[in-house]
Amino acid sequence: MNIPSTTSCSRFSRGRFLETTGAVVAGMALPGVAAGADLTPLRLGAAPTDATAGAYYGIAQGYYTAAGLDATIQPNRNTGALAAAVTSGALDVIAGSIVPIAAAFANGFDLRCIAPGQVYDGGPPQAPMAVTAGSKITNGAQLAGKIVAVNGLHDLTHLFALAWIDANGGDPASVKILEIPFPEMVAALTDGRVDAALLVEPFASAAKSKVTLLSDSMQAIAPRFLVTGWFSKLSWLQQNKDAANKFIAATYRADAWANANASASAEVLGKYTPIPPDVIRTLVRARYGTAAVSPALVQPVLTAMTKYFGAKRINAADLLWSS
Repeated sequence: MNIPSTTSCSRFSRGRFLETTGAVVAGMALPGVAAGADLTPLRLGAAPTDATAGAYYGIAQGYYTAAGLDATIQPNRNTGALAAAVTSGALDVIAGSIVPIAAAFANGFDLRCIAPGQVYDGGPPQAPMAVTAGSKITNGAQLAGKIVAVNGLHDLTHLFALAWIDANGGDPASVKILEIPFPEMVAALTDGRVDAALLVEPFASAAKSKVTLLSDSMQAIAPRFLVTGWFSKLSWLQQNKDAANKFIAATYRADAWANANASASAEVLGKYTPIPPDVIRTLVRARYGTAAVSPALVQPVLTAMTKYFGAKRINAADLLWSS
């Protein structure tokens, strides 16, 4: 699983959110991934990662064109930046993790979830806690007073790490959390700068020979929950119901195709990421939702945000859109 970077929940003030917009729009000069004529334009934003790749597959398979949409994608790995862009009107629909979207929603932004991306449903470890090879640390209790690396403070990996520590006998408050980019985590472990690190694919698979991978952190959130999804502004959705519904239906088709064609989807994803398709095929791949998002699928993450980040309580149903 490749989780896109996110902006900290604590940074989602309205001023900070709108400040980000200008930088995001300025950086969106890349050509769209696909274009069409005499179709309804639809500007998408999504990281070229396994967890948020549904629209890349939909474009490659022609599902959006068949639905009457000229869907183009602006690649960006930061969900918070994408959220700023959709709020400003620079993009119509974006993909990302639920954490920064929920934080923005709690601060008064009219964002709504319209379709699922990756859905966690058990299976092989997708976001394991890692320790140095030979470490005696095997559970959360043994991390008391230790340093744990996450990709971003108050992001999804931070949430996973705290939930894992709690579920494995530890006290999240007793652990020091340090923000380190995924590519630098293994070196931080082997150099002794951190005692544990929350890894995701492809970094987890690449690190197997250098570190010890413990259990999957995602199962500490819930047996089943929404990891990433597709989001838009409520005002845009109300004014563009037809385009939104066409996008949703085509995305369901793309996700179903990806779930059934792991090898072919790796070929598509490999065109937009430095990771070769042959390597992508060896990773623990994301599984996508192919039906409407239910409140039960979203609530576990929102509940965990309140428990571990002190975030404002949100009713999952309020975050979902239905035409």
